[in-house]
Amino acid sequence: MAESPSVRPSLVDTIVLWLDPTGRIELANGPLERLLGTTEQELQREPIWHWLTELSEADFPVWWKEARVGRPSTKVVDFRSSRDTSLRLSLRTRFIERSNQQFVRCELEPPPEALTGSSLPQWGLRCSRGGAAQWKITTGELLVTSALRALLGVPAKQRPAEIASFMGLMRPVCNPDALGVLIELVRNVQRNGRADEVRIAAALPDRPQARLRVFCEPLQLDGTTTSLRLWVQDITDYERSDQVADQFRQLLLRLPLPVWQLETSGKICGSSPAARQLLGAEEEEAVYADVRQLDIDGLGKQWEDYAERARTASKPIPVEGVLQRLDRKVLPIPLELHYQPELETGPYLLIGTRSYREQMYDRPLVGARLGAPVALSPRETPITDSELGVQIVYKSAIYAEMMRQIRQVSPTDSTVLLLGETGTGKELLARAVHEYSRRRSQALIKVNCAALPDTLAESELFGHEKGAFTGAYAQQIGKFEQADGGTIFLDEVGELSLNVQAKLLRVLQEGEIERVGGKGVQRVDVRVVAATNRNLRAAVEAGTFRGDLYFRLNVFPIINPPLRERPDDILPLAEHLLRKHAQRLNRPVTRISKAAAERLHAYSFPGNVRELENIIERGIILAQSDTLELEYWVQEAPLQSRADAVPSFEDGQRALIDRALRKSRGRVSGAGGAAELLQLNPQTLYSKMRKLGIERGDY
Repeated sequence: MAESPSVRPSLVDTIVLWLDPTGRIELANGPLERLLGTTEQELQREPIWHWLTELSEADFPVWWKEARVGRPSTKVVDFRSSRDTSLRLSLRTRFIERSNQQFVRCELEPPPEALTGSSLPQWGLRCSRGGAAQWKITTGELLVTSALRALLGVPAKQRPAEIASFMGLMRPVCNPDALGVLIELVRNVQRNGRADEVRIAAALPDRPQARLRVFCEPLQLDGTTTSLRLWVQDITDYERSDQVADQFRQLLLRLPLPVWQLETSGKICGSSPAARQLLGAEEEEAVYADVRQLDIDGLGKQWEDYAERARTASKPIPVEGVLQRLDRKVLPIPLELHYQPELETGPYLLIGTRSYREQMYDRPLVGARLGAPVALSPRETPITDSELGVQIVYKSAIYAEMMRQIRQVSPTDSTVLLLGETGTGKELLARAVHEYSRRRSQALIKVNCAALPDTLAESELFGHEKGAFTGAYAQQIGKFEQADGGTIFLDEVGELSLNVQAKLLRVLQEGEIERVGGKGVQRVDVRVVAATNRNLRAAVEAGTFRGDLYFRLNVFPIINPPLRERPDDILPLAEHLLRKHAQRLNRPVTRISKAAAERLHAYSFPGNVRELENIIERGIILAQSDTLELEYWVQEAPLQSRADAVPSFEDGQRALIDRALRKSRGRVSGAGGAAELLQLNPQTLYSKMRKLGIERGDY
């Protein structure tokens, strides 16, 4: 007997969530444990996209905007429960403002169609092959499909009324232990109001040693479970690992995407036809036996790290792959690595995620020859950051020691201070600290302190309330609040004013921020990574940087050596940058000439890795063949220059004026101007600037 089609969920089945503009859950109440298996404390300050499967962090700003400008709306969505299962719930959203704060109010409840249900035969068919039953608890009425009768060996002439209950239906095929498990299943579903399942041993008429899966779903009326629907499936064959592997291979044959099934070791144990076609293989050809042959770049070299990250992550991790075809050409394609624990023979899936361009390159793009191929030892293997799509490439012992320190400090929450010259890649190291930490699933917020005007730095970092100052037309969430639970990277931290330094010190000491114009403090959990190319100790002695803040930031200092101090890294970096920009620019440049390699190795690189990257990119653009030459670069940057060479008088003047203008933010005269810093008459400084071609507007 079907439930009344006019049933609507009562308020006791409604969950209410309040979301702030960052997507965090500010308030949660309702039957959280019964429906979602979680508590209010576990939900608070969690991002909504961790629970709403159709929403991602990147999509949230658009979702928020639609909720803000649109009318209240209702739709059915998939909501993730604490058991890593997906629930179909009705979501109703409404935009509200309270005390000058904006929220989206979400109401979650079981959709009416899930409560009223479809007919019993339709429900049984929807649950795939197996037999179904419906047991009305209040009256004891039992409905049984013919498929379940056949499965359990119940005579067709025997009426359900003669069986009395679902337990009576299952008793002839279950031993006492299995029957006890079923009784406990029914009690839990009735008590909690949530669907659940068990697997039991059974003696079926044609299979004495069978395994059954029993799935139980409650049907509720006004918040009370009135009936139970049960689905019984013979899973004896499905639990055999070799059968599961064979069924998965059959599934692979039907998939239109490039998919590879991988074992924990990296061995490839299955692939889809689209994957084989992508690599130029025949239909039945195995192609490659190992992921290290399939992907000749980051994934193949760092398989163990990727496999561990995928196993512990709650979602697939992106991989920038460079796949090798059978014709020895390479093809860049975006990939995702999935962990599927139920696939015992191969728990990993590598899937091509988006459409790819037919853009292939002749070998070798990786390990481009510098007169002869370069073989990398384990220490020289690049460390891949899949989110940025770049690599930390090194060969030298000094850089290997620095990376050891990065890995050592990253799992902690200690503050890290990155020191080094401009262009050495401090931002990339900050990303590495974040990726190796327990916070890698949360946000990494990057702030260029040198680009923050003194008047806006406090508002940008800590946020402001509506009306806090002229132009504050709405509340703004600061960078520290955006990074709550994650990491904030403060680049050029030495450029902050003393006033902002004092507030930053409070965050480091107390974990508290106060918005501009706010009336109270807010606690944040943020890991701070700071970077500077200045001598902060000298700045403390000069009075331009707070000593107490310096000692708070200097918990774990890491010195990023300039490129001239690690010459062994120049050629591996050049190779990496060559293939990176050759692919991006769609240029068939695959090797560096021996003469160009010698010139690169002899150069001091005052601009460090950033200068090397510019040189390589310029050389690729100007290349007339598949070999990179650097004649044009030689005319602009003499390779014979050394870091300790004495600059010309004009170059020295230009450097001093440039430094003073940067310090004064373009101001020439007046208090704190460049003329005062250089102890020159403003008109004299203007004259020198005109002579040297320095424009104040550039600062």
